[in-house]
Amino acid sequence: MNASSLLAHTSLKPSESFVASAASTAIADSAAAFDEPRWRGAATKAARFLLDHLRVDGRLQRTWKDGRAHIPAFADDHAFFVNALVDVFEATFDFDWLAEANAMADTTVRLFWDDQDGGLYYTGTDAEVLLARSKHRLGGAEPSANGVAALAFAVLAFAVPAFPLATVVRAAVLSLALLWVWPNTAPLRYRHL
Repeated sequence: MNASSLLAHTSLKPSESFVASAASTAIADSAAAFDEPRWRGAATKAARFLLDHLRVDGRLQRTWKDGRAHIPAFADDHAFFVNALVDVFEATFDFDWLAEANAMADTTVRLFWDDQDGGLYYTGTDAEVLLARSKHRLGGAEPSANGVAALAFAVLAFAVPAFPLATVVRAAVLSLALLWVWPNTAPLRYRHL
């Protein structure tokens, strides 16, 4: 099975970087779990496609259509892609993937990080100016960018001894921890957590 056949059996359209990142993560995790070289190759191919075609001037783009990448990606696209790159590294132990994950983590922090309160804003600093930049701390049908980024950054901090974003990992986790400490800041449906 390869990435394209996996996507063909889903109802998702492979036009978003998020979908390709999620597919790459799933295939890489499966390759590592079952030691399947074909899946490992499919995961690296999906990640390589994102790096080669959806990264324009160092900036991840959200969609690929008619042979062209466009629309600057949001924080969730970046977080899931950093996570996918980490997963591809863990499946292959090729340190080039770790370097790519580290570079994408740097870009994610540069574009989305809230220096004042921690966590990732949904839109980048290079996006259209809005009245207020939202920050999605909690996930719903899919995990939040902040949760996925915190996990991926923590793995990077462990894997890269001189990981420059180690303080960001701590701040990201603490920004999410506020939801547990002060449940009144979260929607009522999450108070039981």
